[in-house]
Amino acid sequence: RKLMEEVSRMQGILIQERKSREAMEGTMLKMLEDVCARLQADIATQRREREATEETLLKLLEDTCSRVEANLGNVQASIQ
Repeated sequence: RKLMEEVSRMQGILIQERKSREAMEGTMLKMLEDVCARLQADIATQRREREATEETLLKLLEDTCSRVEANLGNVQASIQ
């Protein structure tokens, strides 16, 4: 009888530990999903910012090239 009580008590402990572990796993999974979502949002924001910066730099480079070409054309015309 005492052995059965001890086995029953141990089963109860094991059930509680399993429930606690499952709850912890659920909590950890939710935390990881949240972190992943935040990282993806940060990456998307940084990508948009980088693309905007690249677009600005490309426009500046194109404008500069146009000015240089125009000035070279003026210099060549004045030489001839």
